[in-house]
Amino acid sequence: MPFSIIQKKSLKGHTGSVYSLEPLTSDIFLSGGVDGIVAKWNTTDGEAGEAIFRSKEPVYSLKYIAALNILLVGQSKGGVHFINLSTGKEEKLVQLHTAAVFVINYTSKHRLILTGGGDGLVQVMNHECQLIHSLQLTSAKIRSIIFTVDEERCIIGCGDGTIAVISLHNFSIIHQWQAHQPGFGVNTLCLSQDDTILLSGSRDAHLNIYNAVSFELLQSIPAHNYAIYDISFHASGDFFATASRDKSVKIWDARNFQLLVKLDKESFDGHINSVNKLLWLNDDLVSTGDDRSILIWTAMF
Repeated sequence: MPFSIIQKKSLKGHTGSVYSLEPLTSDIFLSGGVDGIVAKWNTTDGEAGEAIFRSKEPVYSLKYIAALNILLVGQSKGGVHFINLSTGKEEKLVQLHTAAVFVINYTSKHRLILTGGGDGLVQVMNHECQLIHSLQLTSAKIRSIIFTVDEERCIIGCGDGTIAVISLHNFSIIHQWQAHQPGFGVNTLCLSQDDTILLSGSRDAHLNIYNAVSFELLQSIPAHNYAIYDISFHASGDFFATASRDKSVKIWDARNFQLLVKLDKESFDGHINSVNKLLWLNDDLVSTGDDRSILIWTAMF
C-alpha cells in the first residue's frame, strides 16, 4: 500500500514534558504532563488549547470513561483525580499507589478501572471507586495495561521486562513470561484489531511481535536507538506507529513489519526530544513528548 505522511500542525501550550494523550471524539483530544495541566485540543480548529484541569502534581496518565463522562487523571504521587466533564469539577481524589500512576484503563464489560504504578502494583476498582483487588506483579514500574478485544483478559507490561496475562474474572495470572531483557521494562503494549498480534516495546529499544494466542515470539526488531515508549495501531490495522526516546516516530507496515517512514527533526521537522506518546484520530497521528510540543501528522494512502 502506498503511504505518505505530512506534518499538519504544531500545538504549543504545555510548559513541561507531555506524558499522556487521550481521545474525547474523532477530532478532540486531551493532553497531560509535568506542568500538571490537562488541556483540550481540536485537530481541525486553530492551535490554541484549553486548560480543563490543573493538578498540583505532574500528570502521567489520562483515561476518559464516556459512559460516565468522567476523566481519570493519574498523578506523580500515586493519586487518581476523578473529573466530571459535565461540570468541570473534581469529584474525588483516590490515593491508589505510593508512586506515580503511569497507566489507567477501563473495561466497560466488567465496569472495572485498572491502574498501574511506579510501585509495581496493579489496582482494580469498581464503579463505586472501591478497591476490590491488588496485584503485586513486580517491584518495578507498571507502564502498560491493555485489554483483549473480548475484554476477558488484560495484558500488563512490567518494569522487570516481563509481560503478564490476567483473567478479568478472578484476577489470576494466566501466563507471565520474560518478554524483554531482565530489568529493561516493558513500556508499551498494543494488540492488533483482530486480536492475533501482540506488540511490545521496551527500554531495550526492541519491538517484539508475538502471537497473541500462544504468545510465541514471532519476531524481535531493534526498532529504535533508545527506549520505545509507545505503540499505536491505525484503525485500518494496516500499519502502526512507534515512539522513542531517540526523538523519532516510526511508521511500520503491519503485514510484514517493514519500516515505512521515520519522522525525525532532520527530515520532517519532528520532535527535538524524547517522544513519549502517540494517538491516532482517524488518519491524523498525534505525537508528543519532552519538547512540550504536540505534533499532528496526516497520513495519506
